Amino acid sequence: MPLTIRQLAPTFAAEIRGVDLRSTPSQQVLDEIYDTFLKYRVVVLPGQALSMEQHLDFGELFGPLHVLPTVKGMDLRIKNRAIDDVSNLASDGSLAGANSPKAFFALGNQLWHSDLSFCENPAHASMLHASEIAEEGGETQFCDLVAAYETLDEATKAQLAPLIAEHSLAHSRVRGGDSQADVEYLLKLRPPAMQPLVRTHPETGEKVLYIGAHVARIEGMEAEEGEALIQKLIDHATQSERVYTHRWAVNDLVIWDNRQTLHRGRPYDVDNVRRVMHRVTVDGDGPNVVEGKVIEPDVRRRDVRVPA
Repeated sequence: MPLTIRQLAPTFAAEIRGVDLRSTPSQQVLDEIYDTFLKYRVVVLPGQALSMEQHLDFGELFGPLHVLPTVKGMDLRIKNRAIDDVSNLASDGSLAGANSPKAFFALGNQLWHSDLSFCENPAHASMLHASEIAEEGGETQFCDLVAAYETLDEATKAQLAPLIAEHSLAHSRVRGGDSQADVEYLLKLRPPAMQPLVRTHPETGEKVLYIGAHVARIEGMEAEEGEALIQKLIDHATQSERVYTHRWAVNDLVIWDNRQTLHRGRPYDVDNVRRVMHRVTVDGDGPNVVEGKVIEPDVRRRDVRVPA
C-alpha cells in the first residue's frame, strides 16, 4: 500500500500512515519517509507499537545515534544511553516526583530548544515514541524555523547574518528553573558550543534561524542586548501560525529535524500521572563554527540506506 501523507500545520508538519516500522522498511519507503522529513520538518507516524530495539533499529537508518553521557545523581531506569528516558519514573518504576533531580533537570525541556545545539556537532533528527501518555497536558509543541527566517525583514536578516552565539546546557537548565543544577559540573560534562544565528541547512540549502533556550550569549553583544534579541527572535518564531501542537496517543512516533525546528514539552501532573516516552537522537553533520568562523556546508541530501 502507498503511504498517505497529510499536512498538519500551515507551513510544516505532516502525518504519515501506511507503514509498520516494527519491520525494516523497503528502501523506497525509507526514502519517502526521509523526503517527507526534510520537506515538512516534523513527521508523525501513528500506531507504531515499537520495542526499544525496533526504535533503535529505525533510528539508525537515519544515521549514527547520539550516546548521552550519564549525569551524576540521576536514577537511571534505562541503562542504554542511546535511549533517552523521557518519563517521570524512577528506576524502580515508581513516580519520581516533582522534587526529584530527574524532574528538575527536565524543566528546561519546557523551554523552546533544539536538541543538542550545545554540542559542537548538534543533533540531526530526534525520534520520540509514546508508551504511556498524560490525558491532560504533556503535549509537545514545534515551531518552524524556516518560515521564521523567511518572514524576517531584510534589515533583520542582514543584522543576523554575521552573528555567532554560544549554546550551553548549563544555561538552559538554570533558565528553566533547575534550582538543583550544578553549573560547574554541567559546563564540564557538556562544554558550550558556538553556532551561527542563521544556519544553512546542509541538505536543503535553506536559511534557518538557529536559536532557542540553550543560547547563553551572542558574541560581540552586551548580555542584556543579546538576551533581548534572542527573546525577540523566539517570540517571532513561535507565533501561532508557525506552531504545531502534538497531542499524544499511545504508540505515536514523532520525528523532527533539529536543524529546522524548535520544540518544547508542556507541563502535566508529574506527581500523580505516569508519562513514559523514549527518544533516540541521530547525530548531526559536523561543526557549524570552526575557530570562530561559520562553515558553509556542501549542500546534499544525506544518504539514508536500508542495510543489504
